[in-house]
Amino acid sequence: MKRHLFLLNSSILAALCLGIVSCAKDRESPVPAPDEVSVHFRIYMPRLTQVGSRAAGIESAVMRVALLAFGQNGGEGEFLYQYTAEAQNLSQEEDVEADFKATLIASNDSVRLLAVVNYPDGLFNSVTPGTTETAVRNMLTGSFAEATGVPMSGLAELASLSKATGTIRIPMIRSIAKITVETKLRAGTPTFDLEYVQIFRANDLWQFIPDAASVANENGKNGIPTATVASVPAGAIASTMIGTPVVTDSYTNFMTESAANDVPEEAACIVVGGKFNGSETESYYRMDFETEDGTHPMGQVLRNFWYRFTIVKVASKGWATAQEAADNPALKLEAIVLPWNGGEDSGYSFGKDRYVVLSANSMMLDAVVGAMDTLFITTSELPFTITSEYDPTAAPLDTGNPAQTLETDKMLFTLTPLSTQSGQQKWQLTATAKTAELTEDYLNLQATGNLLNIRIPIRRLF
Repeated sequence: MKRHLFLLNSSILAALCLGIVSCAKDRESPVPAPDEVSVHFRIYMPRLTQVGSRAAGIESAVMRVALLAFGQNGGEGEFLYQYTAEAQNLSQEEDVEADFKATLIASNDSVRLLAVVNYPDGLFNSVTPGTTETAVRNMLTGSFAEATGVPMSGLAELASLSKATGTIRIPMIRSIAKITVETKLRAGTPTFDLEYVQIFRANDLWQFIPDAASVANENGKNGIPTATVASVPAGAIASTMIGTPVVTDSYTNFMTESAANDVPEEAACIVVGGKFNGSETESYYRMDFETEDGTHPMGQVLRNFWYRFTIVKVASKGWATAQEAADNPALKLEAIVLPWNGGEDSGYSFGKDRYVVLSANSMMLDAVVGAMDTLFITTSELPFTITSEYDPTAAPLDTGNPAQTLETDKMLFTLTPLSTQSGQQKWQLTATAKTAELTEDYLNLQATGNLLNIRIPIRRLF
C-alpha cells in the first residue's frame, strides 16, 4: 500500500461525502441461504453532529460499511477472524444514525462484529481466516489519504447470530483527530496575522480500528467509545507536513493519532507562521498537543478528539524558520487548547426521536465585565433544567418557568426560546460576565426524568 501524506483536504472530503451520500439508494438484500442470516444493524455516530438534517454532514457521512466477523471454536478460547460481509440497504437521512443490513453466516456461538465505515479499497486484503482479533486490528493500517470520507469503526458483541432479533446497536468512533487553529487576541496585545499552519512529526500511517485496550466506553458496555491511548501502527514514520496557507484567522483539518512523547524535538506538534506586530517578515511559533491538567500529555493525539488551539497572545517575534520552532520548546505564544470529542455541534440522542443538540461543547468569554457568549440548544421538545456547579443554590434555568435567568456573583445566564417547528424546540443560552476575574463554572443540563445529563464548561479566556 502506497504511503501518502495523510492530511486530508477538507473541500475534497466535503465533496466526496455530500455527493455520495445524497445519491445513495437502498438495495434489496439477497435471500439468505439456509446457513445464512440477514441481520439489521444501526450505527450511531460519534458525538452526533446535526440532528434532523436530510443529508449527513461531512464528519458523519456513511458511504460504505463492512462487518468483520470473529467467532470462537466451540464457543471457547480466543476470538478468531472468520469472514468479511459488506453491508446492504444503507440508509442515512440524518447525522444521528445509519441503518443497514448484512447477510452473515448463522452461528449459535458468541460472535464479535467489527464494523468499519468509509474504508479504503484493499484494506482487508491481508486478513485471512483464523487470525486473532488483536492481529487483525494491527493489520488494518494504511495511508489516511486513501480513505473514502472520514473513517470510523465500532464493535458489536452477540451471544448468537442465529438468535439475533431486532436492530443491533453499534456505537462508532472516528479513526482520526480534528485540528483547529484560530486567533482571538487579548485586547491591548501586539497584533499577529496568522498566515499558515504546519504539522510536524505526525504519523504517515494510521490504524483503522483501535487497539481494544485503548478505548473505553463512557456509559458501560454500550456507551460512547472514547480513545484513551493512541493506537499507532508499527512502521509508521513521523512526517513533517508542508505548510498549509490560512485564508482567514482560522484553520481546520484532520490528522492521525500520535503517542505521547516528553522530548520536544521528537513529539508531534503544530507550528504556526505569521507576521508579528506589523513586521514585514514571518515568525514561527510552536504549539503542543497538551493540556494543563495533564490529561493529554505532550505530543499525544487521540482519535475522535477535536483539538482546538485558540491563540490569545503573542509576546514577541518568533523563530526565523518553522523547523527551528518545531525543534524547540514552545515559547512566546500563548494558546488555549481544548480537546473536544466530536464535531462543531455536540449531540446526544436516546432513541430515534429524542435528542438534545448543543451548538458547541463549551462557552468562552473574555475576562472583562460585560463579556458575553451564546450557545444554542436544540431539542425534540424535551423539557430540561440547567444548574450551576459554581453556585448550586442559584435558581436554575427551567424550560417550564417563564423567568429564565440564573445568576451567581460572577456570571449571569439567560435562556431564551427561539422557535418551535415540527416537534423541535430551539433555545439560546447567553452567558454574561459580571466581573473581570478569571473564574470558571460548569453548567449541568438535565433532561426531564434524568434521561440525560450534560456538563457544559464556562471558560474565561483572558
